[in-house]
Amino acid sequence: MDRIVCISNFVEPKKYVQREIKENINIIYVGRGSEEKRIYLISKAARLIAQAKLPVVFHFLGEVKAAIPIEDLPYGKLYGEIADPQQMDEHYNNAHLLLITSSREGFPMVIMEGMMHGVVPIATNVGGILEHVRNKETGVLIEAVDEDEIINQIMGAIKYFVENKAEWKRMSENAFTYANANFSKEAFFQSYKKLLN
Repeated sequence: MDRIVCISNFVEPKKYVQREIKENINIIYVGRGSEEKRIYLISKAARLIAQAKLPVVFHFLGEVKAAIPIEDLPYGKLYGEIADPQQMDEHYNNAHLLLITSSREGFPMVIMEGMMHGVVPIATNVGGILEHVRNKETGVLIEAVDEDEIINQIMGAIKYFVENKAEWKRMSENAFTYANANFSKEAFFQSYKKLLN
């Protein structure tokens, strides 16, 4: 095991944009609608959050419409596939939380991209997510396995941020600082340089 070295990918650096939660909390999902992503858990959370009349808006980026149950479609904004990097930056800059409910993962690039923009991830504890998403420091880890309990924990995390905006700001700054230290191009090349020397 001592001979195995894990080197994270890198994402382009971003300037931190000081943001506040003024009215709505914007939650984004970025990715495809494949089975292991369990988009239906996010769309159900969106429906329950709307029914609870919380000031939260869900945004789905990617080809996910077919993965969302028809009764949940009114509760999120769907943007389809976005290829323009500037448009993606705008979505990340407007987002407060990134939601991932995967049943399995490696370590998603979208977490790296989101954190580099100061977006706080709420993610199921699968794959390599635990290594970088430090619970209540750089994001929120969902430890539940049962799908109903996953939704309960997501709801709890969202309600927490609705009621504790200063905590969101603290975690946003932590996520950005962590991303710059660990996901930068410089850190990526330094890791390979150290490995090969």
